[in-house]
Amino acid sequence: MTARQSRMALLAEGKINNAKLSGYWEMDFLGAAPTANENQSSSFTPRQRQLWGQAAFNNGWTITGGQTWSLWSSNKKGIETRQEWIPATIDGQYVVGYDFARLATVRLTKNFHNKTWFAIALENPELLNPSSLTSPAGVFGPANGPTGPAGSTFAATNSLATDFMPDVVTKLAFEPGWGHFEVKGLMRVFRDKIPGNPLLAAGAPGSTTYSDKAFGGGIGVNGILPLVPKKADLILQANYGQGIGRYSDSTNIDVTYAQDGALIPLKEAQGLAGLELHPTPKLDWYFYGGDEYVGRDWYVGTDHKGYGYGSSLADNSACQQTYLGTDTKCQANFRNLQEVTTGFWYRFYKGPAGTIQWGAQAEFIRKNTWAGTTTNLATTTPKGSEAVVLTSFRYVLP
Repeated sequence: MTARQSRMALLAEGKINNAKLSGYWEMDFLGAAPTANENQSSSFTPRQRQLWGQAAFNNGWTITGGQTWSLWSSNKKGIETRQEWIPATIDGQYVVGYDFARLATVRLTKNFHNKTWFAIALENPELLNPSSLTSPAGVFGPANGPTGPAGSTFAATNSLATDFMPDVVTKLAFEPGWGHFEVKGLMRVFRDKIPGNPLLAAGAPGSTTYSDKAFGGGIGVNGILPLVPKKADLILQANYGQGIGRYSDSTNIDVTYAQDGALIPLKEAQGLAGLELHPTPKLDWYFYGGDEYVGRDWYVGTDHKGYGYGSSLADNSACQQTYLGTDTKCQANFRNLQEVTTGFWYRFYKGPAGTIQWGAQAEFIRKNTWAGTTTNLATTTPKGSEAVVLTSFRYVLP
């Protein structure tokens, strides 16, 4: 039992001349100190979920700055803050296949007569989980600060990458009269640094440290279709790209390493389908299913060792069929993650005193891996699975 999902929020709004000004703060207690990070959402305690300011002008332009849901996340109305579509799950990490982040951003949005919206955002970057069967020596920058003679400006326990530039997200949203539809694009530029490696582009004159940059990004579509108005909604999301794992629900890997330390963004795909039912004013019932996939990219280096991700040279001989251990001979790389879940919320009371509700959720999650060298089918592609049941009681203040 835990009360850490308890949440507080403050909203301030006002009109000045031709603009509506807003400020919003939202927090909970799901942080994790001292190894907190900003990979997907601020996890410092107490956790800052959202903290932003906004100016919405009468001519349809809106400027937003601070921490809020990424523009890559789905909206349920236009492209508006506090109108994001969020799965109704009790699970605080939502559901596999859901694409989201809450991060520092500067966003510019244009509303065209409440039918079409366009937005572009510069968002706080973070390169996640670089991995290779054989890791090049001396590489720093991804998920760790500068080390060695130059020292470090980051705490060793915090995961912070030295990315080259902000992530750039653009989105078009349409509401033609039935449903809500989105098309979006993402551009990322990754960077690592390799001390004394002449194989990569040289850094500053006289420097013995070299940098490598790699482009990543992807495209995606989101849709909310009211099958039966106010009774049944179909939710669809799909993304494809290279190095987009940071925006997946599982915060998966973005890149792998080449032999010389160069970064190789990995091909990735994420998808989610959901059905949300509202049979009575007091009851909401949901069904979600999702999948996240990471492609393999590997080769044999000049040193005759395996490099890259998903290598068929991976030694999985110490793995078990349904257990991924930490043994050095259990090197299986993630291939895809799948989840199906269902749950409900029942409101006993909703009125002037607030809302009193109870919910329950059941979910099944399965993890699959890329095949390694062993011929024993019980270990060549080990799997992991988990069944979870959750329940929650909530009182929402009026």
